[in-house]
Amino acid sequence: LATPQRVRRGIAAVPEARRLFADMSVRENLLIVIEIALAFFFLHAESGLFLIKYVSGFFESLLKFAAEGTTFVFGGMGEKGLAFIFLGVLCPIIFISALI
Repeated sequence: LATPQRVRRGIAAVPEARRLFADMSVRENLLIVIEIALAFFFLHAESGLFLIKYVSGFFESLLKFAAEGTTFVFGGMGEKGLAFIFLGVLCPIIFISALI
């Protein structure tokens, strides 16, 4: 096959001496290409957008649980605007990290 035909079929070689980024290995260069392909899929395919919305909804529900737990433990401090960073940011991070 001619080179343009190989590229159209997705067959390509990335020799070690011809890196996309000189300070990165072939493996790292291929990972960048895979990341770009996944980003394109997630942003432009109907199923990719559905998957992103599903994962986003899951994390939104986790954040709601974290907010309910924070309100239960610390009372109305969050509603009064006290310790916003601690209650609004750090507690949800701790909650989600504990689940992982």
